Amino acid sequence: MRRRILFPLTLLILFSLGTRTEAQFKIVGYIPNWVNLTSFSDGFDYTRVTHLNIAFKDPNSSGDLPALSTDELYLINAAHTNGVRVLVSLGGASTGTNVTLQNKYFNLISSANVSSFASKLTQYCITNNVDGIDLDLEGSAINADYGTFVQVLADSLHPAGKLISAALSQGYGGAAVPNSTFSHFDWINIMAYDACGPTWGTPGQHSSYNFANSSLTYWKGRGLPKSKAVLGVPFYGYGFNANYSSSAYSFDYIATTYPANTYDDQAGSTIWYNGISTIIDKTTLAKSKGGGIMIWELSLDATGNNSLLKYIRQVAGTAVTSAIDNTVEPNLSIYPNPSNRLFTIEGIDLADAKIEVYNSIGEKIESTLDGNSLDLNNKPKGIYFLHIIKAENITLRKIVLQ
Repeated sequence: MRRRILFPLTLLILFSLGTRTEAQFKIVGYIPNWVNLTSFSDGFDYTRVTHLNIAFKDPNSSGDLPALSTDELYLINAAHTNGVRVLVSLGGASTGTNVTLQNKYFNLISSANVSSFASKLTQYCITNNVDGIDLDLEGSAINADYGTFVQVLADSLHPAGKLISAALSQGYGGAAVPNSTFSHFDWINIMAYDACGPTWGTPGQHSSYNFANSSLTYWKGRGLPKSKAVLGVPFYGYGFNANYSSSAYSFDYIATTYPANTYDDQAGSTIWYNGISTIIDKTTLAKSKGGGIMIWELSLDATGNNSLLKYIRQVAGTAVTSAIDNTVEPNLSIYPNPSNRLFTIEGIDLADAKIEVYNSIGEKIESTLDGNSLDLNNKPKGIYFLHIIKAENITLRKIVLQ
């Protein structure tokens, strides 16, 4: 799903588990099986996701997956009890560098073995009450047999009521994925992160809004339907220079260590990540131009009002319709910000605009617009989100009432 680096440590499903319809906005969360899944499950709000991907499982040379652990079975049962579907994810970022693992997959998906391998994966899902298979073959692990493997696996899974998805990036093996696979996948998790990191690229933002937008444009431009384009976001950041040992940091760590920077995208000197504001913007983008949001990975999230997943769920359920395109007005100015009551909006014609204001828990609140002046009189102090809607465009800005 992404490079395996050790970290310092309500969208209800509208279909039955036996149905293959996946048209609703998806919130897909990866959860690695190297964390305590029982503890995670007991503290997790399942109303915030539609799908969970357990990462990772790799087959043996005969194509058999390891048995599910007690913790994994506990998670699957809890998810199903709460109406959430669970997929098992194969591979991970190591498939792009581990030659031995690559060769094992190459043998299993070869023309001589692909049918048998697909059959074993389908039977594994049926036997273990798992809802599908997620493929996370990356980089050079995507070879000439990949397209046929996807087709054969889909043709085996779908009649059994099981799903098939994949984690793919534009630059790390994505170009080798045939467009023909798009009709077989139920959706693709677009990995729009890790543009740079501790040992690659130029230090800075590894998962910008522009990167997310261009990644969606790339896959849809190749013919991936909007409903199958699930935008990936990170719940972690990277630290650069000696102060941070060029390491990866969970958003939970960032929010705890730098509580004043939870809405920002960088903290200290310097950790780069996606804060609450960018996650809100990306979720709005995904509602506009895609079919869902994917997260790597859920155990890295902060708690309470700093939970990124909480904001994803709120925007997915309340913010914009799929007909609205999220744009940024370059000349827009809102001042004073913070303000104790009145905000002046300039640089945009508001004559034909609709103004909506949401509080930090996603509730639409009453507000008064007099000309270019927005009045939040008698509203509680805190952070609000201003939506300026014009025709089919929406601009989002954070405002602070003090």
